[in-house]
Amino acid sequence: LLARIQFSRRAFEAAIEACEDALARLQAVGSAEEGEELLRLTHVEALLACGQTSEADAALEAAWHCVVDRASQMSSPEHRSAYLSCLAECRRIVELGVERLGFEHPMAQAPDPTQDQTSTQSDDFTAPRDSSRRS
Repeated sequence: LLARIQFSRRAFEAAIEACEDALARLQAVGSAEEGEELLRLTHVEALLACGQTSEADAALEAAWHCVVDRASQMSSPEHRSAYLSCLAECRRIVELGVERLGFEHPMAQAPDPTQDQTSTQSDDFTAPRDSSRRS
């Protein structure tokens, strides 16, 4: 990923440009099976590194929704948890969403193991709070 290489070289403006180009191509095709989360995280981090906080927050909100929407489509709570916590880019997007945007952690209301687990998948999944209530 060119954007990540540019970011690693601390060429933040070039990373932003590469991200925005890739995101435009991504929007044209819908989504990517792999790499979309890293691309979105790189975009957020490069914007933050350049002091473009409002743009970074908007990009973070889009990244958050990408990750949370993808997680909500997973029927297995174990897969959702692994996706949100074991993949570094997803974990970081979630952390930033909680810290910067005041979103509630998507797994904040994990199921009680002593209760019946036959209910719908949304019982153990918490959607983000309204972004207009940023802290």
